[in-house]
Formats: sequence, structure tokens, C-alpha cells
Amino acid sequence: MSEIKSYEFYFSGTEDNRYFFVTKNDIAYEIKFKPFPYLFDSNEPFAQNTFEFVIAVFSNPNQQNLRLDSNMGITIAKIFDDFYERNNQTITIYICDTSDEKQFARERKFSRWFLAFQNENYLKTDAILLTSGEEVVPVSIIFRRDNPYKYQIMEAFEKLTDGFTHK
Repeated sequence: MSEIKSYEFYFSGTEDNRYFFVTKNDIAYEIKFKPFPYLFDSNEPFAQNTFEFVIAVFSNPNQQNLRLDSNMGITIAKIFDDFYERNNQTITIYICDTSDEKQFARERKFSRWFLAFQNENYLKTDAILLTSGEEVVPVSIIFRRDNPYKYQIMEAFEKLTDGFTHK
């Protein structure tokens, strides 16, 4: 049995705070923390520290099917740690893509990664957004437990999602 270890990753910076890594199957992933200051009211002191978390295939030269890779979760966790070390007041929102109707599979995978690799430094809350077209969109918000605005963040997130929490 192989040891679970993180892939080496590279932080390129840029406006979208991009990270890159390549898996053992030569699939390159791009992780972005895109500024998302308009999620919350701009008067909130934490609005400017809000980022949307995006996982995307950057390159798949052999057109392989994406399959379970046990090293991805720890790599994502280490990327989170790296990004939060740059600003401990960071707030991350993860909005599950609904384009292929696999949003709940994405939510489960992300939650498994979070549970497997979390430490007591982070808080995560899951909720459901209902779009104007009645589409159900799972979302998660993550921030550090020592964020001085944690109660205001939770209240603003609950207001944003109309209290539709999801377990």
C-alpha cells in the first residue's frame, strides 16, 4: 500500500491566487482562490478577505478519465494551509459546479477531504443556495477559528443562504 503524501505544488500568485500541481497520472490541476468581495455586503469588514475556491483540470494530455487519487485530498489541504498562512482572516466559499448535475458528488468529496485533513484551526459550514431557476447549489464556507469576525461571518452566511443548512 502506497503512502498518502501531497503532490508538490507551485503558487503562481496572480490576481486569482493560482496554485498548480501534477498528479501521478500526469493530470495538471489548477487551484484558484478568486477574490469574491461581493459575496457579502461591502460594508462588512471581512468582505475584502473573501475568496471563491475553484478546482479545475489545467491539462490532461492523455485524455484520461479522472479517477480517485488519494493524494489529492492532502494536496488540497496543504494548499489551503499555504493560502491561509498568507492571510489568517481569509474566508473561502466553495460553490459546487452544477453544469453536469454532479454537484452533490463534488460536495461529498470536498467534505471528505476536509474531514480527513482538517485541523482544529478551521470552521466549515455547508448550506444550500436556491437559484432563481430553482436549481439546488451546495456551498461551503471555510475560515479560521481565530478569525475576529467569525460570528459576523456566520450570521452573514446564514442570511445569504436563508438559513438552508445542509449536512
